[in-house]
Amino acid sequence: MSWRIEIEHNTFYSYRNSITSQFNEVRITPRDTSKQFTIEHNLIVSPGATIERYKDYFGTRVVTFAIEEPHSDLTIKATSLVETAAGASRPSKSPVSWDHVKSSTIADTYCEYLSSTKFVDTSELYNEIVEEASKAQTPGLAVEMIMEWIRENIAYLPGSTSVTTTASEALEARSGVCQDFVHLALSILRAVGIPSRYVSGYLYPLDQGEVGETVTGESHAWCEVWLGDWYGVDPTNDTPVSQKHVLVGWGRDYSDVAPVKGVLHGDPSSEMNVEVKLKRIA
Repeated sequence: MSWRIEIEHNTFYSYRNSITSQFNEVRITPRDTSKQFTIEHNLIVSPGATIERYKDYFGTRVVTFAIEEPHSDLTIKATSLVETAAGASRPSKSPVSWDHVKSSTIADTYCEYLSSTKFVDTSELYNEIVEEASKAQTPGLAVEMIMEWIRENIAYLPGSTSVTTTASEALEARSGVCQDFVHLALSILRAVGIPSRYVSGYLYPLDQGEVGETVTGESHAWCEVWLGDWYGVDPTNDTPVSQKHVLVGWGRDYSDVAPVKGVLHGDPSSEMNVEVKLKRIA
């Protein structure tokens, strides 16, 4: 079953002091996959700026713009219309063996998704679950075990972490948001030897929303694991990655797919507000 979802994503910055100039990269354009097609996407920036587009190393659609005049605020408004389909089966259904996943060919092909990063770090805190997951009959069953362990040990608590929090710090705090759940999942999955990547996008928050009903949402993160093919898993929510998930991009960790990042000339002190609304069209 496919869905058609309309997304409105607005970002507002109000600077304490006037900014002389700035350059930004924006990653909020849904990408096309075998289970998702972007019908329409529009983005408007204020103050006005020339917009350029390209795809980054991981294939994520990127919008760039430069504002080269003094300004005290910035608005980025984006609308998308996307058709999504139900996701693949759960990883536990994958017949792929440990020998195949841990082969030298796979290690070489997916080395970027097996390495630690600043956020997907290594820690002795993972040793117990890594040891237990490694005993699972198949890598797919290990993935399910890891997701369950994370949900049992981490509480979803907005404001308890920041965008600079590492996986081990979130585990020490025993709390975090979807970004932290995913970083922790990636740290453990990679320690076990399963290639895995960070995925950013949106999650329609209702199981079966009424067609035409607008709901408040937010950016969301989940991960994908390679088990002969890429399987989506959502460590934050005990739910399959399905037509409710709208994929924007993927990478090694959050830093590869941050919605907005850039450089500016001036005092960076600012207030930021983000509004995300989703509507199921069909």
